[in-house]
Amino acid sequence: MSTISHAPYLLVVVAAVFCALVHRRVAARNGPRAKIVVAMNAPRPLLGDLLALAKPAVFWLAALWAAHALLPFPAAGEPPVTAVLLTVGLVVGVAGVAPLIAASSLLFGPILADTGYTLALVVPMIAGSLLLFALVRPERWRGDVAQLRVLATYGSIHPRGPSQYVLAGLGVAAAAVPLVATALVPADLGPTGTALRWLCSALVAVQLLSWQRSLRREHRWSRSYANLYLAVSVAAGFAAATVLGAEVVRAWVRHDWLTGWIGGLVLTVAALLTWVLTKGEPATFLVEAPLRVVRAALTSAVFPCFAGVCLFPSTGTVVATTILAAAETVTLVAGRRRLLVRAMSRRTLAHVARFAPGNRVYFLGPWLHDSIWIRPARPDLTLVRAYTGMAAGAAGGEMIPGQAVLATNTDLRRPLAGVKALLWTTLATEALDQVDREVAPRVPADAVPGLRAALEAARADVDLARAVVHSTEDQWPQVPAALRGAAERYQRVGAPHRAALAVALAAVVSAVHLAQPQAAERSLDAVPGPVADIPPIRGLGLILRAQLAPADSEERAALLAQADAVPFEWASLTGGAARDAGLPAWDDDLTEGVLGLCRRLRGALTVAPRFTMVEGGGAIHDETLIRVV
Repeated sequence: MSTISHAPYLLVVVAAVFCALVHRRVAARNGPRAKIVVAMNAPRPLLGDLLALAKPAVFWLAALWAAHALLPFPAAGEPPVTAVLLTVGLVVGVAGVAPLIAASSLLFGPILADTGYTLALVVPMIAGSLLLFALVRPERWRGDVAQLRVLATYGSIHPRGPSQYVLAGLGVAAAAVPLVATALVPADLGPTGTALRWLCSALVAVQLLSWQRSLRREHRWSRSYANLYLAVSVAAGFAAATVLGAEVVRAWVRHDWLTGWIGGLVLTVAALLTWVLTKGEPATFLVEAPLRVVRAALTSAVFPCFAGVCLFPSTGTVVATTILAAAETVTLVAGRRRLLVRAMSRRTLAHVARFAPGNRVYFLGPWLHDSIWIRPARPDLTLVRAYTGMAAGAAGGEMIPGQAVLATNTDLRRPLAGVKALLWTTLATEALDQVDREVAPRVPADAVPGLRAALEAARADVDLARAVVHSTEDQWPQVPAALRGAAERYQRVGAPHRAALAVALAAVVSAVHLAQPQAAERSLDAVPGPVADIPPIRGLGLILRAQLAPADSEERAALLAQADAVPFEWASLTGGAARDAGLPAWDDDLTEGVLGLCRRLRGALTVAPRFTMVEGGGAIHDETLIRVV
């Protein structure tokens, strides 16, 4: 054991105290902004933080000292040990586990007294704590006057802090790792091999950067999670390639069918096949886990690029990995990315369901700034429309991914079917109300009309989603009111096709389920002729006329046959609604919910069977049988 070095030991102690204080500040973040002014500026916060850490720190110190006494500690210079120490230090620093930080630091300083161990653990710990400090510094460590000034300027709007730029820079830095590693590790592969090596690294870097671009319109939390996930994935792939890459490449080149052009095709087929098999419904653990391991190893060709191209290159592995990287890039651009982005976005939005109303400002505040406040003339209300789609999907029994995460409400642990799905429309309405209260008074006057029109169109979408939800529970009296409200809002913002569709749906619901056929017919007759020619509206008009016809008449049968010939399909509905220029498209699930309502209205009408009784069907025990035709 080496002599104790005072510099690393002091560094350890400083890191332990700093990380512990950051963790205490983060743990106190549990209330609205008004509470922050009081909680974060209490008298003598340092002494209270240190006293709160004393007992758990002693416990962790004893546990780690016992681990040191009972378990062998290898040399810090070995790559696996260094990689483990760096990873543990970074994770502990970012997580802010204060007692573990303090005890681990104190233990590695005086007991091991090894500069290599100390620096390998403490440097990433400090880096992680600085990152955590950047995440909480702008909002948490302000004085009373500064905090109140921010509240007066922004209200519930949360402007970007240093953490967003730090995380964005972290994502860009992670994307540049393949190119930097290729530049730092020389390899004599000839002109063709060198060109393919750089091409493969560039393709992987482009894929990693494309994730940031695809998330530019998502919520700030989603972008932050994606950047952290990207950095962690690249770090894990690079660390695994550093430790295991040499052995993996040696085993790789021993199998000729995994190298060169054939190997590239084999890896591409394996990557695409595992993606197809794992992107659908969850399979059993024994079937799903191996597939996900293979998919994780081949996704975007990150690990093969680090192992077989950047760090331990050979001609066969470079060619195979370049083909895999090219195929992954093509599928990413073709649409593989959209499914993952949509899933990530919906998970983030679903987390808000478990928030108390007073704490939803932490989620809506960043959205108000990024999507509305900085672009009032072109507000991005994708969040609201996503909630309308979640409402339509949940009403039909769909479990929204993410709603049950850390949920204490038992209702959130099962699908919010029926009228329970109105929770999502409530969140959408609350988001729009926040825009009215917080953003509209703070934007330039010339941007207010456009902002109001966008909000009105979004509220119409919310009304339409509310009608779909009520229809799934057969609460028909509430459906026409919501549809008429949506029609009025669509008409005010210059969307005649969507307004006509809402009017037609309200008319058919009133005629079929509320016994108001004459009033329904008058409202549908008021729809202009060119607009009424859209296939869904034409089909709904035929259904209404069939409802007005006698139940057992040939006229009803003919009208229903004509209605069956009208396509109640996605293309016909979105194509007509898309003619309302300037309005964003409906969420996919809301579109499907509207189509489902059209089909249910058609299914509610039938033609009464007509019976003809004909004698001569035979006789049993002297009784004449009647044959029904």
